Amino acid sequence: QLLAIDLDPVRLLLADHNLRVAGGGALTTFEQADWTHFPFPPSVEAAFADPGRRVEGRRVFTLHETEPALPAILAVQQRLPNLGVKVMPGVADNEIPEYAEVEFISEGGTCKEGVLWFGALRTGAARSATLVDGNTVHTLTSDAVAPPVPVTAPRAFLWEPDACVIRATLVAQLAHLLGASQIDAQIAYLSSDSLTATPFARVWPILDHAPFNLKELNRRLRAMEARVEAVKKRGSPIEPESFRKRLKSHPKGRPVTVFITRHHDQPWMILCGEELR
Repeated sequence: QLLAIDLDPVRLLLADHNLRVAGGGALTTFEQADWTHFPFPPSVEAAFADPGRRVEGRRVFTLHETEPALPAILAVQQRLPNLGVKVMPGVADNEIPEYAEVEFISEGGTCKEGVLWFGALRTGAARSATLVDGNTVHTLTSDAVAPPVPVTAPRAFLWEPDACVIRATLVAQLAHLLGASQIDAQIAYLSSDSLTATPFARVWPILDHAPFNLKELNRRLRAMEARVEAVKKRGSPIEPESFRKRLKSHPKGRPVTVFITRHHDQPWMILCGEELR
């Protein structure tokens, strides 16, 4: 049995419709009320809350501005320990209660939301990254700080971690799973000598790399008769689409993706072949 509570009657009607379409309407009771003061019956074992992130027509970006705000939510959690709370993916780390587990969820390469888990809904991990791929769900977790990741020059392959991995600060954990190093200590690009199957990162073969220089980059692109498929960047001020127009691209040449990043805090360029899927 489900109990759905909201102050807004329109939202309750929408929830009723969606649940009926999904086949769960008959199992749900709807209440128009303030759930932060609702007298939950003893039969309620757990709850999931989705605080409003628009207040008076404007989007808010901190948990102290949501409706209800974090203090009111934590007061409910004292009465109902097993609680899940949907939060914005950009929630500040210092707003996350120490006793909450935080999960970041992505779909299609975009981190869509975060969830705070309390009580028995915790899995035991401090942070987790969950990737939704159609009907398949993949989760990477960590309950401890990972050992430092070595920084090396680009190797045979370049890895771009999924957005949920980056947001959950699990790049180091992923690097150790892949046997990879970082190209720069502050940049979420990884590099390895071999391939390891993972849903948590995209990967490209590295063809060439060097300190960044536009003239030299175009010389190398011409030498390999490259067709620039895309420009990607981390740690660089360039705007990829406008920068791409400055590159010498062969219309029928070898497909190449150009990465502009940093290596040991120096501007760096990496030329990669087609993404490996």
